Amino acid sequence: MCISEKETLLKRFAGIGFLFVLGFSWNAQYAKSRLENVLNQELEGKEFFLEGRVAALPQSNSSGAKSAFKVDHANVGKEVLDRFPKLIYLSWQDIPDVIPGQRWKFKAKLKRPYGSLNPHNFDFERWAFHQDFGASGSVRSGELLLDKDIAWLDFEMRMELARWHLRKKIQLMLPIDARYVGVLVALVMGDQNSINQDDWQVFNATGIGHPISSISGLHVTMLAGVGASFAAFIWRRRTWPLMIPVSKVAAAAGFFTAFIYVWLAGFQIPAQRTMYMVGVVAFALWTGRNPRSFDIWWWALAFVLLLDPMAPYTPGFWLSFGAVAAILYAMGDSSGLLGIPTGKELEVHWTHRIIQAFREACRVQAVVTIALLPFTLYWFYQVSVVSPFANAIAIPTPGQLYRYTSCNTECAFAGIYW
Repeated sequence: MCISEKETLLKRFAGIGFLFVLGFSWNAQYAKSRLENVLNQELEGKEFFLEGRVAALPQSNSSGAKSAFKVDHANVGKEVLDRFPKLIYLSWQDIPDVIPGQRWKFKAKLKRPYGSLNPHNFDFERWAFHQDFGASGSVRSGELLLDKDIAWLDFEMRMELARWHLRKKIQLMLPIDARYVGVLVALVMGDQNSINQDDWQVFNATGIGHPISSISGLHVTMLAGVGASFAAFIWRRRTWPLMIPVSKVAAAAGFFTAFIYVWLAGFQIPAQRTMYMVGVVAFALWTGRNPRSFDIWWWALAFVLLLDPMAPYTPGFWLSFGAVAAILYAMGDSSGLLGIPTGKELEVHWTHRIIQAFREACRVQAVVTIALLPFTLYWFYQVSVVSPFANAIAIPTPGQLYRYTSCNTECAFAGIYW
């Protein structure tokens, strides 16, 4: 090995070591800030007088409602608490439906986030740590304060308020006794709380719980494509393409559409992954680059971990990135995602093209199923035998539901989105 090769190898190892130390430090600092937000153990079980805003879309069911609450002021009796969790998780029963962004004054009993370690159960403590909830508790009484500054909400709060309006419009435009209202709400905006338990049993038994419960890449890319097509149609009507090419404008509009929709869908990790991949492709178009498919995957992974180092604590992180990595591996590492087709595929008869496409789809589905088996067993303790066949049908179905199942639902979404 020559000296130049040794120097290159040493520089590479030094760069990897630097990135490892940097990532470890950022992760440790991030975890420290989360742990400092937890309720003091001496204050557990006491009644607090809290003032703040509803910070997220309320999750309602037959037993009551739950939501994140952003605390501005906290008192225990007459004592004002300076060090108190900024974000807590509250549940209530006798209080009417609350709206994100509303300012409330609650009397609540709080405790530190605890969760059972029983297998096959939901790990509430890990979920609360990932969501940065410093305490959880139940509301004893509440008072809605006069809220004149709702127009000055921050961007995140405005998105939660828009999600609430969207869910209400969908529920009002569909019949009251509609069988799959909760499923449609989950497919449109990622709110899975309204899905019936009987439906959950079917989804989990068939292995399609993840595509139903989270906004997948199909949803985001479909809306991004709509935004890009709309922008390209408008941009071509004038002489504007002489200033900026249509492809660049369409790419930017597609990313902006994906960004807004991902926030409307609750900023879930699978949706984030797709949004960042769309953004990398848009950046590549604007800068004249032709990235490889796995380069785009790596950049999306870096952005997700940079903004949320605790993302690996969620199953959606492993299932989403794992599925895309398996698909890219099964399809082969192309020389460029934005490359120009050769046109040789048109020389083959259409029946052979259909057979070949069917074979490739089956092969990719098999690779994805095998690749996700370890993650599925770890997170859900079970594997569905019919999952490959059910997902082959269910994954393309959401796009058809948007188009054919309910015109009213699509109109409700379009009314808020555009």
